[in-house]
Amino acid sequence: MNTWLVLGLLLALGIIVGNIMLLKYSANMKFGKSSTKKDDALKSDSPKTDHDKP
Repeated sequence: MNTWLVLGLLLALGIIVGNIMLLKYSANMKFGKSSTKKDDALKSDSPKTDHDKP
């Protein structure tokens, strides 16, 4: 059997399996806002410094 054929098939199989694993992993991810209301409240309570002035 030709070695280039075997290497090509292994590469294609690896790419397919990798994509399937990536789809399974990303199916459970939640997308949307990364900040929550609690984070926004903490940011607004922080003291103002000279760096915040224009």
